[in-house]
Amino acid sequence: MKSTRHIQLLAAVSLVLTILPAIEAEPRCPGNTASVTPRLVQHALIVIPVKISQAGPFDFIVDTGSQVTVIDPSLASELHLKPQGTVGLVSAASYAQASVTVLDSLEANSRVVEK
Repeated sequence: MKSTRHIQLLAAVSLVLTILPAIEAEPRCPGNTASVTPRLVQHALIVIPVKISQAGPFDFIVDTGSQVTVIDPSLASELHLKPQGTVGLVSAASYAQASVTVLDSLEANSRVVEK
């Protein structure tokens, strides 16, 4: 019985010593991409600074379920973005038509997406 306790204790200590370095390790992206530090707003909204065609930064809410990037019409006007058509936007509670354009670039931290 005593040797079973020693084995259990040894196994527990070994497990802790194996897991502990992984817990304390600096988190990083597997692709060595610089991360963007988000800010939480109202304990629920993830906000990051984003540049649009080298202007900004502007606060953007991250919506991982969205297929498009949506900006306020007044910001689009301020940035002199020209509408190139319309698209339907569907949410859980509504449907709306919105103008569409192609940005020169969208930048978050050091990551840039062209067009």
